Amino acid sequence: MNATTEFSGRSAFVTGAGTGIGAATAAELAARGAKVAMMGRRAGKLEEAAAAIRAAGGEVLILIGDVAKAKDVADAVGKTPYQNVSYLPGTYDALAAAVRSK
Repeated sequence: MNATTEFSGRSAFVTGAGTGIGAATAAELAARGAKVAMMGRRAGKLEEAAAAIRAAGGEVLILIGDVAKAKDVADAVGKTPYQNVSYLPGTYDALAAAVRSK
């Protein structure tokens, strides 16, 4: 990961962050300096993605939950220490939703 400071001091909330586009988005935001809250349903996949980001010097928080369930999202947002998207209880500089439609 080539670290930049483009998003230094910023925070991001990424859903579907355990694999695919969500994991890639979380990694890219972290590489650019953002603190990233990673949400997804599969703890193991989130742990793998987060470990790679941490190994590259990124700061991440893992949040287990299903973005299709309002309570899971509210609970996840309430657990994040990053307080910098204004319609969420905690505010973020970026929100990336990587979800698959059924």
